[in-house]
Amino acid sequence: MYEWVKRLSKSFTIDLYIYSESSETYLDIRKFCRNVFLSENSFLSRPWNGIHHKVAGFFILANESYKIASKIDSENYSWVFVHHDTYVQSPLLLRFLSTPSLYYCQEPFRRLENGVGSLLKAQSWINLILRTLDRWAARKASVVACNSHYSRLKIREAYNIDPKVVHLGVDNKFFTPKSVECENYILSVGRVHPSKGHDFCIRVIGQLEAKQRPSLVVMGDSTSNADYAKYLYDLANSEGVVLSIITVEERELSNTYSRAKLVLCCQVFEPLGLSALEAICCHKYVIGVSEGGVLETIADDRVGKTLKRNIELFSNEVGKFLSDQEFVYDHKFSDRYIKAKWTWGVSTEKIIKISPVGGDK
Repeated sequence: MYEWVKRLSKSFTIDLYIYSESSETYLDIRKFCRNVFLSENSFLSRPWNGIHHKVAGFFILANESYKIASKIDSENYSWVFVHHDTYVQSPLLLRFLSTPSLYYCQEPFRRLENGVGSLLKAQSWINLILRTLDRWAARKASVVACNSHYSRLKIREAYNIDPKVVHLGVDNKFFTPKSVECENYILSVGRVHPSKGHDFCIRVIGQLEAKQRPSLVVMGDSTSNADYAKYLYDLANSEGVVLSIITVEERELSNTYSRAKLVLCCQVFEPLGLSALEAICCHKYVIGVSEGGVLETIADDRVGKTLKRNIELFSNEVGKFLSDQEFVYDHKFSDRYIKAKWTWGVSTEKIIKISPVGGDK
């Protein structure tokens, strides 16, 4: 959203509506906005602990969403650019707006689309309400956009609407190849969570011959899920893999990519997968799973390869890559590949094109 707003502000006058200032503690977009309207309801700026708080929260959120929608409609905006919120995946604001809206839906409410559990349990009723509100709001948007053709399919299944695909971008001026010595590690990127496939990467590397086996570096935050981090370390120990889980400052991201021998993208049905694009910007070959949005980011053999989620297949391909003394990365092609389709400039142009007013200011 930061990258879009930064670019949209050059052609549009933007006002920002938020529930809490905490949303702008990282990559603050307020500097690109004319006015900022902050919700006055303090209940929306703190966690909803317990069933009673959650039930009360639904009513408070609906009332606040109605107030915000009324305020927006009174200001005579051309259109409203809506993003996920922290309460219901698709903001209830959409249901009350009369002003044309573009809702960028990264993915359906994944946790709830797989079922809500036994309706004999209170939490299951909460989940059912959440899923119902989510679908109810999403269907009211004037235009819905999503990040990949894979997400388009999942959104169509969940909401019975047909979104327009607007791929996310990557900052190819920030992510650049660095003149650093390549080190003997393979890189996997993403938070320390089962959905990111780091355990699969460990098993793949564990199948390599010991003398050929590089270490695995997971670029994520080990403190966010200490129990799962311990599981990964224990698994690595049993597989004979040297594992490091690191948190990297932004200025070091490109260096971390550039020092890797190879980047693995083994996320579980990732909606898109920006780490593959960041790796390609840094001139690193990527091997990823042939599922989800990864199929769209790794779309040419010159920048990477996709395989079925099979440990033996992956291990054989990784081993072949590591032992190939004649492989030469096509730097020029990777640069063209990113610039043609995957920059934030390209993404922003598509947002404007599909907006409810077709680019009018």
